[in-house]
Amino acid sequence: VAAAKAAGYTTEKMIDACKQIIDTTAAAFPQSAQWLSVGTMPNGLDTPYPVDYVARQVADYAMAKYPSRFLIGNGALNAKTPQPVNGVLPDGASLTWRLIYDHRPNTSAQMVWSATDTSNCRMNGQVTPCDSVTMLQTAVDTAILYGMRYVEIYQVDIKNPALASVIQYAAEK
Repeated sequence: VAAAKAAGYTTEKMIDACKQIIDTTAAAFPQSAQWLSVGTMPNGLDTPYPVDYVARQVADYAMAKYPSRFLIGNGALNAKTPQPVNGVLPDGASLTWRLIYDHRPNTSAQMVWSATDTSNCRMNGQVTPCDSVTMLQTAVDTAILYGMRYVEIYQVDIKNPALASVIQYAAEK
C-alpha cells in the first residue's frame, strides 16, 4: 500500500485507467465480448472507500457502457464458493462474489483448478477427501445459481470420461 501510494496511486487514477483500457479494447474489438476479472484491493489502499470500491466502479461503468458485450467474473470458482440460497448470498461470502452476484446475468467464472486433480483437493478448498465428480458438479451448480453466462472448465476435465455427465449437464444449462 505504501509503495503504491508513493508511486502516485490514487483511486481515481486506477478507475480512470481501467475505463481507458475497457474503452480501448471495445474500440479495437467491436464485435467481441469483454471479460473483467474482479477482486478487492488491499486494506488501506482506497481509504475511505471499501476494498471493493474500484471493482464496483469499473464494473458498473463497463456494464452501463457495453451492456451486451461485457461480463465480469472471477478465476476462482470451486466447490466451496458460497452459494446463494433463495436469492441471498450467505453472510460469509466475500465482497468479490457479492459483486459478481450483483451483476448477474452478465457474469462468468473460471474454475480455480482442475477437478480431475484430486491430489491437493484445490477444487474443494483443499478439504479432503474430495472427488472429481462432486467438486465439478458443485462448482457448476454454483455457477448456475449465480446465473453465469459463461464458465471455463479445464480441458483435462472436459476430456475426463468420469466427468462426462457433469460436462453434459453444464452444457445443457
